[in-house]
Amino acid sequence: SLIDYFTKYKSISFHKLFPTLDKFFTDTAIGVNDITNDKLTEFIENYCGVDKNYFSTPERELKKFNLVRLKEIFLYTPSGKDIETFIKVISDGFGYDEFTSKAALNFMSEKELIKIHENKVYPIKMKKYEEVSHILLDYPDGLHWKEVRKIGNNSFSNNIWDETREVYDTSFSMEYNPNIYLIDKGKHRLIKYLLLEIKNREHLISKTIEILKELNLEQSDLEHIYKKILETGEFDNLNFYNLRAIIKIFGKEKGLYHLGRSGTNTIGLNKNIKVIPLKIKIKNIIEKNNFEITTDYLNNELQKTTEQLPLEIHLDELVEEAQIFKINPGSYLNLKEALKSCDKEKVINYIKNLLENFKYITISYIRENLNQEFDYENSNFYYDTLVKIISKENNWIFKKKYLSKERFDPEELNEKIKNSYDMNLNINENYSKMPKNIGISMLEIMDLRRQLSENYKIN
Repeated sequence: SLIDYFTKYKSISFHKLFPTLDKFFTDTAIGVNDITNDKLTEFIENYCGVDKNYFSTPERELKKFNLVRLKEIFLYTPSGKDIETFIKVISDGFGYDEFTSKAALNFMSEKELIKIHENKVYPIKMKKYEEVSHILLDYPDGLHWKEVRKIGNNSFSNNIWDETREVYDTSFSMEYNPNIYLIDKGKHRLIKYLLLEIKNREHLISKTIEILKELNLEQSDLEHIYKKILETGEFDNLNFYNLRAIIKIFGKEKGLYHLGRSGTNTIGLNKNIKVIPLKIKIKNIIEKNNFEITTDYLNNELQKTTEQLPLEIHLDELVEEAQIFKINPGSYLNLKEALKSCDKEKVINYIKNLLENFKYITISYIRENLNQEFDYENSNFYYDTLVKIISKENNWIFKKKYLSKERFDPEELNEKIKNSYDMNLNINENYSKMPKNIGISMLEIMDLRRQLSENYKIN
């Protein structure tokens, strides 16, 4: 009965359940300032006669929640998110329940990894190039480096940019910041927005090589080739800087190079060098190891110079192609090992039952139900890849965050949900009046209300 009780309440800290025992066991964490290495959970396991690490408590989960994972969260989460939204980010990203997610937030605040100001969350500890990327999340069309510098100098981080400099420092250089590129003179943009805009980069690179060969050129100024590409009529509204970024980042894997300094805009072919694409190298490392691979690990394995590698670009593509699993922010695993985190057949049968009750279900709804039903601790990232795999096997349709047996337009679904929301009603009332054929989590409804509230304030 004790084991059943503790299993039921494992997401609540045993220190909260037993305040008297807490007084005796907290101080056993010698040499640390928190309770993540305490002996209380170990004592309860011994008392119950179960194996070590039988119970997964918030303290043990927080031992995994380090600075690296915080950095990854803020590479896709802008500053100034309210506390409830940020808790949802933690919950979705790590598969934690609400209690553990709140414990993680408190842990991060106590360790001064984040700053909570007026009920909003801001990062404190980031490298300069990481903060540049973080700031540009809010500017999908890009922003001049001096404006980014101004925002950074007024943030809660410890980073300082010299405002007397007339040129930008290495935090804005593509060689040291793999997340950005120059979109115009002095204006920088996140590469993730470039990739959303240009879906056919392989064809664009091949066309560039083809034109160089047709002109019998081994190298040329990019402006000349850019005009030739526009003349083909295959790439309407192609931005010169977008072309240059695609060549600089991805061209060398096809033997196409951006030569010299960035200002020279010279490109050329090298027929004698056969390059193993970075994407293949990353995939090979993840596939040959049976443990979670972090971006730091990949950097250590692949980085030969001080130049930062564009790992996230290729990792995102491998995840999108369901060739690897993203487990948590900044943490990846091969298919074989990742599938051990669940009983695939049970998951398929459970989702089939959900699809009998709902026409559409969201990843967040799937995570909540599966984690609760089978006592899993998997994240939205994990289920995103898992659903990609099983949807192909079962002829289901998976787009964006929605899963269905029938074809659908995810944007229409988003609008349908938004239009169903009544700002005059509370969250619970709105949740009960959501379209009955859509399985959606309460956290998503809470997030929707915040989005609608922000738009209302702007208008």
